[in-house]
Amino acid sequence: MKGRCFFVFLIALLAGACLQAQDLKVLVLRVSARAGDVYSWWVEDELRRLAGEEGHSFPVHPGGHAADLQTHLRTAEQFARDSAVLRREKVKFIGLDFLRKWDIPRVAASYRRRGKDLYALKFGDALAELTGGRLREGREVRWGHPGGTYFDGLLPYTYDGKHCFLLWDDRRKWKKIGAQNPFWHDNWGNEPAIYDFTYSLRGAQQLVLCRWREECYVLLLLTRPMFLPGE
Repeated sequence: MKGRCFFVFLIALLAGACLQAQDLKVLVLRVSARAGDVYSWWVEDELRRLAGEEGHSFPVHPGGHAADLQTHLRTAEQFARDSAVLRREKVKFIGLDFLRKWDIPRVAASYRRRGKDLYALKFGDALAELTGGRLREGREVRWGHPGGTYFDGLLPYTYDGKHCFLLWDDRRKWKKIGAQNPFWHDNWGNEPAIYDFTYSLRGAQQLVLCRWREECYVLLLLTRPMFLPGE
């Protein structure tokens, strides 16, 4: 009898693992005060460019964005039902395949037990450690000139060699840090700032790795955590 109970428990455990890996979707909505404008398409536009679905001569913000977002975990069945309602109500959203999540306070605690400080690591190094080197920080890419639309100083990221788009769920994480401009002066002798964007794990409750297309992944940096079924 005990052996049978253990077998049933093992099957249930494996079923839960399979559910996490294969059958969960992440529903992403943008918080907005205007009715009918819960989500803006700018994220999907950039994902299409990264996935090569839209032609562009240079990458647009390859390192990610931040916006006030709602993120929800759904089974495939729940996602199909909810997305049908959202389409009927003309509410825009993004659906992502859930792959894996990390609870940052737990990770930080495990680092402390080993005498290390997770938050003291460089952001790219921390991501590489958590993913076994699969998520990597690329080289800085700058396009245009300071103040130009596409001049940002973001670092691109890849997962298994494919584009990985970083997305915070809190627009306050999108902070500009000015650096000295080595390129040009305007007619009044002013020296416009080069803007660099820096990331930190501080304030993140979860990292959630998702897939948007086979050619493009998304890493959600959540200040409001999501929970798996049964947690």
